[in-house]
Amino acid sequence: MCISRVLRNKFFLLLALVLLPMSAFAEYGRGNYNINLRVPLNIPAFSHVQRGESDNHRGVTLSFSEMGFSGIQAGVEADVGYFINDKVSLGGILGYDFVYDRGGRILSKVPILFKANYLIFSDGMFDVPISGFLGVNYWKYHSQEHFVLHAGVEFGLNVFWSENWGAMFRTGFWIYPELYADSYKTNVSGFIPIVLGVTYRR
Repeated sequence: MCISRVLRNKFFLLLALVLLPMSAFAEYGRGNYNINLRVPLNIPAFSHVQRGESDNHRGVTLSFSEMGFSGIQAGVEADVGYFINDKVSLGGILGYDFVYDRGGRILSKVPILFKANYLIFSDGMFDVPISGFLGVNYWKYHSQEHFVLHAGVEFGLNVFWSENWGAMFRTGFWIYPELYADSYKTNVSGFIPIVLGVTYRR
């Protein structure tokens, strides 16, 4: 009798776990969308740069303390996603980010990114998305202005306090490859984003 009750309880638990994903994505469907206002606080993780002359150079990896920044990168970004089914949305990010070097000079960045989002879980109050994105940043530092590739992955949590409005948190990894025809100028930088913001869904 006791064994039968245990087996029955395990059966109902397994059934609940199977049915949960079916009911977890009722909030979204084709035509729904999210608009997010993001405040990214990005921690410089590393920079791989070339040292030396054009005919004699080598790669050196710098840590945060060696990268020349006086603090973390901050900014504000708008993030839009349009759902093509109950789990996947496509959209983009446009914003403005900045960071100061130790001399007080500002490095400005304007991200222009394509983004794809996948909902691992959603039950109406909580969303757990994972996102990948690719695009460019327009960088300005001193008199230098150029476009830099920007790729990344983020995961996090949305918590809704009403049918449409919620708070968001994201983290992950961003990478900026600076590619030049002269290989001795090429470098790659990595950042760890801590993103807070508000989200609106419809």
